[in-house]
Amino acid sequence: MDIDICHLDSDESLDFRFPKFKGGRYGGNDGVCHYGANIYPLGPDCHVRFMLADYYLNGNPRAWEVFREFADHQAGRRHERANNIYVHRQTGGGMRMFIEAYEASWDPEYLSCAHQLADILYGAQQKLGTTRYDDVYMNEGKVKYYQLTGDERMRDLFVNDMRVLSQRRDADVFADTRHTTLWGLSHAYWFTGEESLLPYAAWQFKVAVERVPTTGEDHEIGAIAWTFEHAYESTLGNQLPTFAALMRDVPDMPQGAGPTATGSGPIYLQEAEDAEQFVRLKIELYRGIPGLGAAPFSNWQEWVERLPAEDRPALRVLGPDAQEISRVDLLTGVTTTPALAADTGATEGRMDLRIPADGQTGTYCIVPASQIAPVRVTVLETSMPKVVHGTGDAWVAAASETFLVPAGTGPFSLSVKSLTMRTDVRVTVRNADGEDVAERVWSVTSDCRQDYERIELDAGQPAEDQAWTISFLAPTASYLRFEGVPNIVAAGAGALFIPDYIVEMPPVPLPTGDGPTLVESPLGGGQALSLPTGVGLALKSPDGTPLMNETEGTIEMWVRDTRQHDDLHNRSLIRSGPLQLYRRISVGTYFYIGAPGHQTGLVLPQDRWVHFAATWRPSTRDEGATEVALYIDGVRVETSFNRHIQPEPGWAAPELLIPADAYAGLFVDELRVSDVARYEGNFDRPEAPFDPDANTLILSHFEDDTALVRGAQVQWETR
Repeated sequence: MDIDICHLDSDESLDFRFPKFKGGRYGGNDGVCHYGANIYPLGPDCHVRFMLADYYLNGNPRAWEVFREFADHQAGRRHERANNIYVHRQTGGGMRMFIEAYEASWDPEYLSCAHQLADILYGAQQKLGTTRYDDVYMNEGKVKYYQLTGDERMRDLFVNDMRVLSQRRDADVFADTRHTTLWGLSHAYWFTGEESLLPYAAWQFKVAVERVPTTGEDHEIGAIAWTFEHAYESTLGNQLPTFAALMRDVPDMPQGAGPTATGSGPIYLQEAEDAEQFVRLKIELYRGIPGLGAAPFSNWQEWVERLPAEDRPALRVLGPDAQEISRVDLLTGVTTTPALAADTGATEGRMDLRIPADGQTGTYCIVPASQIAPVRVTVLETSMPKVVHGTGDAWVAAASETFLVPAGTGPFSLSVKSLTMRTDVRVTVRNADGEDVAERVWSVTSDCRQDYERIELDAGQPAEDQAWTISFLAPTASYLRFEGVPNIVAAGAGALFIPDYIVEMPPVPLPTGDGPTLVESPLGGGQALSLPTGVGLALKSPDGTPLMNETEGTIEMWVRDTRQHDDLHNRSLIRSGPLQLYRRISVGTYFYIGAPGHQTGLVLPQDRWVHFAATWRPSTRDEGATEVALYIDGVRVETSFNRHIQPEPGWAAPELLIPADAYAGLFVDELRVSDVARYEGNFDRPEAPFDPDANTLILSHFEDDTALVRGAQVQWETR
């Protein structure tokens, strides 16, 4: 190995073959190779092991020189601020590196640096309760420090972290293989003999071996599949042999249990004995659906704070009698904490619930009070080991889920609809013996698959209840509908139980009839329009002139979306020529004028009247561009997506459609199109019908079948 190919100074004035950049394989700033090298004051990604291996195996004295130069350089930075505070992987990765350096050189300065970082970890545990727990940065450093020093505090810290990890199972090895913890969980078992540490490790092992090909051409055998195709798969070379040694010591490895599921619906917990119970939840408000990437609605809280108190996002806790025993406001009852399985600086919302002893036992239920603001909930820790998610009209996301097949079950079915795009979906069903009994694979394009994949199964009338599993290629949000077995899933067999009651998702009433009808207006005293599924309206310019002003304008109306819980169609609210305002599945609302467009994470609430508006005006930032914006109930929707677009000239059309597709019905009221951008920032939501003014191009109160178009009454056409 040419050690000096990696030993570079990345001063920006110089031109290197391997410059320093995120994602690069060779480092700079006096650093040595491996990902970011010295991108940080004390690099969590810095390693000396490969240099020492070169020295020991090849006798290369230059490797030793570079090792000492690098380790001394890092030790010289021990007084910098970042090396004196807890910064997750930077602290753990640095401690690991200094332990390796000390074991090789017995230089007391390196051991002193490791002591410094260990003290930081002790302080972090005292403050936070646990520390980050991945194998790549943290676990090796903790274990090696304990083995070297015998400090029982580090052993206790490490074992505590592994116990928390085994309960939360929140390290997403699909999104980032730095989250793998085979090595750490194996050592924690050897330290304690606790079998509860094994199921999550067993699941990770299964994931790893499924993605390492053992057949094919010579160059294909052992090649890492797509889920492990970044710099960190080398850690598997350290983790897999360790887990193989563990399997030798534990010949009867328990069944694997994957990451804890997250979902949009009810979570049931079983209390066997009356006592005070504890539940720790991860709360994700307006964070979208796992696997469905979307632009954010970054200021969603401004809109939610305008809602009536009874409609604000909240969690309901129901007791064994199915009655509400508490309700927690999700805007005030959630604490932001570091995400232990994520990168430095990442945070997550957390809520701790305590259910007092109340003389009852049985089923408790935690369920969002509404989905006006989308919320998903994950159980991180609980004193009640039996936990199941309700399925049906609520989606659940996990890599594998266990479901109950009661004794005596014969034929039954499972139907799957996944909320995913631009990928392949692979679903595998395994029986109680772990045997594959069904597998389905389908590809999804830029739109979600709309129909369910139905899988017919037969349990053969078992004498006892059984736990079967459904597994996905990667964690996948899906609607699961069972026929012949209970509509529940759990993280593992030990968590399964049948709830004493079921909480259904609230129904979303659809418009009735076979044509437009009038209903009560949300503004009071007037009428609004009901458009059943497959029915829409068209408005044509009486003289063929465009209905819009291309330079500047506003479209606004009251709308009540009636999409059903498992409806994955797009919903085109308004279209006029290439201009289109539409709901993107259930992840956002978009505004396009031809190919150019603006995407937001605004999710129109189901079965709720909202004032919805879109504006366009000449951009003050980009010459010749148009700045667009969306508004809900007077709140301008902020997002990271570009709002300065360049439509093709001549886009304005002489026709307007509401809605522009044939999917779930819609309620609308008070449509107004203007030739000026009436709104710029937040405004007070209109609470009365509009009056026409000099800038009004179209106005329809939907009191009858006509609209005012440039001062003339024009009849709507039913489509």
